Amino acid sequence: MVSMLAERAGALFDVTLQESMKIVLNYKRANFFKKTLAANPMQRRFFFKDFIVQLEQVDTIEYCGLTDCKVLRSTVPVPLSIRNNDSLFDFVGDPDKGDAYGYATPDQFEVFKKWNKYTGLRPKYYYSNGYLYILTTAEENELQYVNVRGVYDDPRVLKDFKCPDIQTPCYTDDDSFEIPDDLIMDIIQDTLKVELRQYVVPEPDQVAVKEQQNG
Repeated sequence: MVSMLAERAGALFDVTLQESMKIVLNYKRANFFKKTLAANPMQRRFFFKDFIVQLEQVDTIEYCGLTDCKVLRSTVPVPLSIRNNDSLFDFVGDPDKGDAYGYATPDQFEVFKKWNKYTGLRPKYYYSNGYLYILTTAEENELQYVNVRGVYDDPRVLKDFKCPDIQTPCYTDDDSFEIPDDLIMDIIQDTLKVELRQYVVPEPDQVAVKEQQNG
């Protein structure tokens, strides 16, 4: 899409212009997402993005204060999803999505362990300073990955993550523009009229009409 716009503007090999167009297109895409979800919250599920987050163990005492707790943290910061009511993410859980983890701070996790007989020992997650933390019991087998699901208005924030198959990058610049086809055309026309107005090369028939009008 960026290359097409650059070609239409007569600047196919202008790398600086193409990078600027990526910013513009993602901004317009973000506006679409926010307006669509605000007007139609039930459509949220059509824009879910699942990705795998790798974990590493961190100091238990620092986060739990107790020896029967295990704390895992994402190896890189995890971008927040567009909020869904009070939830930070639409899903955090097992890589195969077989079990979802509830949200709990370390203090809350201790309460869950004590009072919830059946679910208190299941992993919980919380989010702090850009990182995702998984709280488990000391007996729980160490997790290496979790699946995270959310809606992202700028897919570039997922460039450091893999898809659920743990092989495919979750985002590259070559990925398709994930919005409806009719809106893509609207974005293209708007970009040509506004951001690329000074660059656009008129089509031959437009030039002929203009010459006739001036003649």
